[in-house]
Amino acid sequence: MIKMTHFFRLATATGGASSIEFALVATFLLVPLTLGLYDFGTALWNWMQVGNAARAGAQYINVNGYSSTYTTTGNSCPAAPANTTFTCAVQGATGLGSAVTVSVDPAGSYCGCQNGTTYTAQAYSPPCNACGSFVTNNCCPVGSTPVTMAQVNATYNYKPIFNYLGFGPSSGYNISAQATALIY
Repeated sequence: MIKMTHFFRLATATGGASSIEFALVATFLLVPLTLGLYDFGTALWNWMQVGNAARAGAQYINVNGYSSTYTTTGNSCPAAPANTTFTCAVQGATGLGSAVTVSVDPAGSYCGCQNGTTYTAQAYSPPCNACGSFVTNNCCPVGSTPVTMAQVNATYNYKPIFNYLGFGPSSGYNISAQATALIY
């Protein structure tokens, strides 16, 4: 009989009911908050990776010279030792692999001539050259340094793990970044 009265007292006790209710309600509040923070952090990381891809493309242009045909669209990175292409430089700089698209924007690239502290924009397309015996048109005059500025654009489509009650596009968000290569 003593055991039955002990169980009866436990069944009617309400001292810990609010703690249990809080644990059940807090679960429904903390899980969406945690998933949202994870999704935001992943989007931020991808945004930084897209910026890295654009900067890697600009660095490749600084080292290897300007070409309006540099793009990762439709190109793959070959195996070593032939992996010194624009695509390999960009894909090696990010963890996004071939999902990021990087290209040189011919409309955002332009030439100019620098002479000491003055810069004069030119109306012709890159690459920029200094005038000499072989180059007589679309070039910088003697004494000026030709300057090529090439804009590199990078894009990536980020898809969140949830649609969040219909907010945002179901196809994802386009993340983009730009970098400018300055070539003397």
